[in-house]
This record gives sequence, structure tokens and C-alpha cells, in this order.
Amino acid sequence: MIALIQRHLQAIYDIEAPDIRDYLVDAEAVRAILGDGARPAREWVLVRQADEDVDIGVYLHADDIEAVEARTPAEAVREALPAWCAVTEGVSHFLLLVRRAARDETVSLLELETQAEVDKFVTARLHVGPDPSLRRRLFREASLADGLDAHERERYREAGRLADRYCERLERHRDVAALLAELRVFYRRTGHARMDLLRRAA
Repeated sequence: MIALIQRHLQAIYDIEAPDIRDYLVDAEAVRAILGDGARPAREWVLVRQADEDVDIGVYLHADDIEAVEARTPAEAVREALPAWCAVTEGVSHFLLLVRRAARDETVSLLELETQAEVDKFVTARLHVGPDPSLRRRLFREASLADGLDAHERERYREAGRLADRYCERLERHRDVAALLAELRVFYRRTGHARMDLLRRAA
């Protein structure tokens, strides 16, 4: 399912990227890198830059992987939405980081989080069709993880707010081709232009 989610996002945005499965790390590797004091999380994307090289590792909780692997995409969205969101978030972060690294462009943490929120909505909607409750469940009823500091909580809240309003705009597309056309233009914007669009939409 991880590979399917990656292929789906790549098809949505018409992009190419390495196979994320080659970059997956386990909980032990996360502890070795972040230490025992790191807050618990369902998903981590670890980035290290050395000179011109960028190393990326992606951690996804085994329970979330199992939950989505045991279902079809539509079932995962309907029956295991938190697990679907965690896995999709990891894939989304990976794809945007790889793209920006390849183009030698920067990316902010807020942009990463907002893009992941948009990707959760778009992939879910394409798998289950129009659902009036989807935006509410993703952006208004979702709870923040324990252990976040004040800056992290504010970043996640702002990402959800920006994505909610932008996805409200995306909901107006009844034609998939028109939806994909807008998303592909959106994805190719620079970080500054993308965030400016999101803030104006909000």
C-alpha cells in the first residue's frame, strides 16, 4: 500500500521519485538518531544535509502500515483514516523533499505540513468520491499529537487551517481532469508562491 500511495501521488502531480520503500527506517533507527527523549510519533521524516548531499529516512509506525495494508484504499480511508493519514503524510513529505533537493530549492516546515494535509484530502477524495464530512474529519476534528511544543502546535494548526480552505476550493471541481490540472500547477509553484496562494485562499 505504501508503494500504491506513492504511485497515486506521483500520478496526481505528474512527477517521478525514487521508491520510498528504499528509504524506510525502523523505530530503533529513529531512537539512535533522535535519542530516547524524542517525542513519540506515528511518522518521522529525517533529513540530514552534508555538503551537496541530502540523506532522507522515513519512519512509519508498524500499526499504521498494517492497518492500510489489510484494506483496499477506499476501505482504509473509510475504516482506518488516522492510519491512512499517517502513511500518506510520510509519503507526501518524502516526495516534496526529494523534488526540492533535486532542484536545489528550499522548503519550510509549514509548507511540508500543509502539502501533506492537502495530499491527505486529495487522495482520500479520489478514492472514496465526494464526501461532505471529509474536510471536517481531516481538518476540524483531528487532534494534535501529545508532546508537541507551542511552535509545533501552532504550525500544525496553521497547516490544517490553510489546507482546509484550499481544499474547500478544490471541492468545487466536479471534473477530475480540472482538479488534476489545478493541483499540478499548484505543486510546481515555488515555496513562496505556494504559501502566498494558500494564505490568499484562507
